[in-house]
Amino acid sequence: MDIVTVLLLGAIIVVAIVLLFSPPLRRSSSPFVTVLSTGNPALLALSKSILEDAEIPFVANGEGVQDLFGLGRIGPGGYNLITGPARIQVPLNYEKEARVLLSDIETSYNQAEEPPPGPSA
Repeated sequence: MDIVTVLLLGAIIVVAIVLLFSPPLRRSSSPFVTVLSTGNPALLALSKSILEDAEIPFVANGEGVQDLFGLGRIGPGGYNLITGPARIQVPLNYEKEARVLLSDIETSYNQAEEPPPGPSA
């Protein structure tokens, strides 16, 4: 077998494993909307925990494939440039509640990343 065939078979096996061990999609009568996109695994885990505690159904898309393709998590935001950032999606009827809950952590996280104001020159 040549290298292309080996790489292709390897990629198929990786995708099959990811699909096999991914949690099942929770069914809902309404379409899903994205309430958070991030490359930060800590922010993603915290967001999932908050939604679980509030008993809001959600799906985390792109979470398990961040390190599978290309060079992994690099670039702006710390996510895979091929797959894009991970996204948390909730049913449309939970969107407002989810956005309110997650807005606090996004605001806190963004403020924590800003450098403290330096002395004026």
